[in-house]
Amino acid sequence: MTGINVWETGDNEQLKYVHNIIPNSLSCNQSYFLDIDKSTTITVIEEYIMDLALYHLTRLNIEDINNYYIEYKLNDMKSSHNFHTNEKNITPLLSCIVFLNDNNLTPFIFTSIDDETYKFKNFENVNEMNICYPSHIKHISHDCKYYHGYINTQNKDVINNVHHFLDIHLWAKDVMNKPDNTMISTIVLDDSTYNYQPCLFKDVTDETQLIKVDNSVTHFEYLNDILYNNHFYHFFKLHLLLYNQSTQVFKCTFNETEDTHRTKLLSDDIYKCKDLSKNRNFKYKYNRFLQRFTFQNVLNYSNSILISNYIQDSIVDLSIFPEDGLIIDTSNSIFQVCLINLIPILDNIKLAYSLQHSNININKIYIVNSSHKFCHATELNRSLLTVSIHINDDISVQGEYYFQDGLSSKVYKGDAIVFSNIYTKHHILPTKIGNIFILCCDLDIDI
Repeated sequence: MTGINVWETGDNEQLKYVHNIIPNSLSCNQSYFLDIDKSTTITVIEEYIMDLALYHLTRLNIEDINNYYIEYKLNDMKSSHNFHTNEKNITPLLSCIVFLNDNNLTPFIFTSIDDETYKFKNFENVNEMNICYPSHIKHISHDCKYYHGYINTQNKDVINNVHHFLDIHLWAKDVMNKPDNTMISTIVLDDSTYNYQPCLFKDVTDETQLIKVDNSVTHFEYLNDILYNNHFYHFFKLHLLLYNQSTQVFKCTFNETEDTHRTKLLSDDIYKCKDLSKNRNFKYKYNRFLQRFTFQNVLNYSNSILISNYIQDSIVDLSIFPEDGLIIDTSNSIFQVCLINLIPILDNIKLAYSLQHSNININKIYIVNSSHKFCHATELNRSLLTVSIHINDDISVQGEYYFQDGLSSKVYKGDAIVFSNIYTKHHILPTKIGNIFILCCDLDIDI
């Protein structure tokens, strides 16, 4: 697991003073930027933030500090929960969460789940997470590309004290240009004469307590509930065991046995998809079926010629091309040509949809035609997964898929797109000239 580091600051009147004035001096959820340049006259809040940043730059053996700047933001904990990764597409050198209050009712959770893992629900190798209870003498350094956030266990209707924390990011200037500096609010107390003393920071990561989570609950259930369903029943049971302990930072490991919960979600979806007449309004439980994947260069040039010739021999007049597609009989030699191109990507499809322990079977293979006169639109009567491979000879002819949920994807000659053809209605943008021929394959899944 991608770890965190826990740092402790000496508890003194200066630390309490700075932490107390920050919530009255900064606007919540607004980013402030600070150059690491001690020659500039700065407030005590900026001195404190710079002190922390310089400490971490020094321990990371970074000497060219003028090539870095600090971004910081004040956050409150008014909402019931807040899980996120870095909002930008780039990652800072270091991220820190600085707790301004003691709070044993709003724990922070740090995972090793990045955007790709989250999107595809690929939790197979994720079996632990860190839980931290805020303490005003502690801050956490972590990699913000992984999902993290807090869960407020209080009844939000009876919250009396609002707790705050600082998000601090260290950026290299060659990674992200610093926006124009935003001045601290004028609410800041007159601290021009305050004699700030550098803090003493201590690494207390080794004091993290290891906790084995109840074996009846899998890591998939925890993560699925917290990240997707906003359901915290399992976590609250764990919280009740931890929140009054003297230790404030925990590393929790989960049951590593077979994930029957995940298998059940997958089985339910497959079962319902096999009888759509009874289950036309169901929603996916295994949300990876909502994803679309593209694979490049699946169909080679020589086989695209063979399939194109087959189309010409089978359909004399393209204007009467079968609307439901030209089905290729298993006894036809061209069926074997199609299999040669389809079978190699089945393992990639299993990996993409996390179906490594399932069997994928080819149901039928057929060809559809999308010309400048009409688009091909599904009637939602096919299979759980469909592979579409573009077989055009003219590489300038490309198809752009538009899906009912707003997503779109361009697919070029020889490339494949895989998606669920159940309730994921789509059409292909028509070409200005010519035709788009698409080799389609419907897949069945057996657990």
